[in-house]
Amino acid sequence: MGHPALVKAEGRLRNLLYAGPVLLLAFALRAFRLDGQSLWYDEGNSAALATRSISQIVSGAAADIHPPLYYILLSWWSQIGGASEFSLRFLSVAFGLLLVAVMYKLGQKLFLPQAGLAAAGIAAVSPFLVYYSQEARMYAQGAFLCALAGLFFVKALEKDRYWPAYTLTASAALYTQYYALGVILAFNVFFVLALMWRSERGLWARWLSANLMVA
Repeated sequence: MGHPALVKAEGRLRNLLYAGPVLLLAFALRAFRLDGQSLWYDEGNSAALATRSISQIVSGAAADIHPPLYYILLSWWSQIGGASEFSLRFLSVAFGLLLVAVMYKLGQKLFLPQAGLAAAGIAAVSPFLVYYSQEARMYAQGAFLCALAGLFFVKALEKDRYWPAYTLTASAALYTQYYALGVILAFNVFFVLALMWRSERGLWARWLSANLMVA
């Protein structure tokens, strides 16, 4: 048996060799003709909100149908990268790419490395995910945060230290898109159905506490 550090390094190298080409493909598909069209109406709203202060974004979102987190991040991002079509949409490209990486880890965690590679491959070429990764809207960010919350949720069932990470990412998903509530409910339905036979009071208490904090 090799040294733990060497085994860990080999695992990371193997992950890179497996997932690297998939991530490159995902990036190429999302960056291709990113500024090929002008901003459409909803993207224009995003661009306008990105020019406001944080307090104005929060107060404006309170009267809107979407939470403020994406607009806040877009405001910070536009201060760094500018307000062109390419720059504003590139934030979604980044979240779309991160989603592919998380799908690889989630599939690997739930099943096998091959399943993770398949999940990442499907996410990389999905026309639906590519489309929303090229929009200056919150959908790619919301999908990434939901997937990341799912990964932390699965890990928290094994190691308690991941419950705060789940709480943070699930809350961030809700502050990005209200429909994330459906995904979070699905996690917890799975928890109840899969673990209802376990009598570990500590696990149930930590699960309940984490979700109360999200709520």
